Amino acid sequence: MLSAPIVVSIAITSRCNLRCLHCSASAGEGLGVPDLGREEWLEVIRELARSHVFEIVLTGGEPLMVPWWVDIVKEAVRAGMRCSLNTNALMVTEAVVSVLRDIPGLGLITVSFDGDDRDSYESLRGQGTFERAVAGIKKLVNAGLRVRLFTVVSRLNVGRLHGIVENAKELGVDSIALNCFCPVSVGKRHEAKLSLSTDEEVRAYQVVYALRETFGSFLDGSFVSRALLYKKWEERHQGERLGPPARLGCGAGWTTVSIRPDGEIVPCDMMWDAPCGHVLRDGFAKVWRSSELLGRMRSLRNMTTADIEVCRRCRVNDLCSGGCRAVAWAHGDLFGGGHGCPIAAGVY
Repeated sequence: MLSAPIVVSIAITSRCNLRCLHCSASAGEGLGVPDLGREEWLEVIRELARSHVFEIVLTGGEPLMVPWWVDIVKEAVRAGMRCSLNTNALMVTEAVVSVLRDIPGLGLITVSFDGDDRDSYESLRGQGTFERAVAGIKKLVNAGLRVRLFTVVSRLNVGRLHGIVENAKELGVDSIALNCFCPVSVGKRHEAKLSLSTDEEVRAYQVVYALRETFGSFLDGSFVSRALLYKKWEERHQGERLGPPARLGCGAGWTTVSIRPDGEIVPCDMMWDAPCGHVLRDGFAKVWRSSELLGRMRSLRNMTTADIEVCRRCRVNDLCSGGCRAVAWAHGDLFGGGHGCPIAAGVY
């Protein structure tokens, strides 16, 4: 166990200027309790610095909706931490760009981007948003900042993957991540509308293979990883494995954690309904060391895909970590697996 996580994602507000159908953070709806204020978040930064956290990722909601977001960034930099930013880019102005450009050691700016034209983008994010997002991305890129686009693949945009990736390249960003839809929070209410069927997902993999041939490592993300894993499964003969079953888990609770707008520490951004303790009332270091749930997350590293019944016989279980733990948690079993996997869905 590390003495502190390497990266902590801090959602400094639940406020958001969008109402995305696939939102995993209940952004704009709140948690039923007040968000922390400016002074409290400054104390959170000092608490993280005392614990020797290396990097913070500023997120929300939409962090740029908070007028004092720059104070949080400056305090983190002053304390020796690196800062990255997650945003929808709608509020990126020349003034915002000027501030970001002057931040020493600024990390990646990740911009959520779910369509290649007005109709596909706004079907998920709301009317009047596409051009504003594109304009914000262009400002960031033109300022020489490192920008990564983040696309959640769903039934509403799966037919636009070519255009989305080509658009990303034309915008001049550093990379784009195609990621799996995680049916939690707001997204859970729209699961039937957004989740791909097994056949739809496998067909989309063919598109991903072609895009990887063209764009190489410019394109990555969890959906890409799942597509490449499926390709390896197709290439291997029944029963063939090249190594022992892989360990379960990801970095959640191991190298990373997240903090909700109300100060509750959670294992990751997709597990807002899994509070482990309050960053100020309980103390960050104490929660990191003593939380029962974070302990369970770490115990996954002692398990392998052979411990999950549906994964036990899979011929790529030496390459797969058993699926997203947030999705497993949402289905009621942190140690479960196979959710959303086309192989586990009965392909073999």
